[in-house]
Amino acid sequence: MNKKIWKNATLASGEKVDILTEGKWIKKIGNQRTEEADVIDMEGLLTLPGYIDLHVHVRDMDLSHKETW
Repeated sequence: MNKKIWKNATLASGEKVDILTEGKWIKKIGNQRTEEADVIDMEGLLTLPGYIDLHVHVRDMDLSHKETW
């Protein structure tokens, strides 16, 4: 798997942490020290681990060709 350390990530609480991911999964949040992971500096960026965009596009039956369920 492809391991990454997202350094200096700022959470919504304002806390700065490092986030270890493996593939698309978050493995650990906290201070990370490993040599076999790519490091990405997140300084100045807000990080929302696990956030999912929950919105849906639904059209009435006359416009059903524009959307799928």
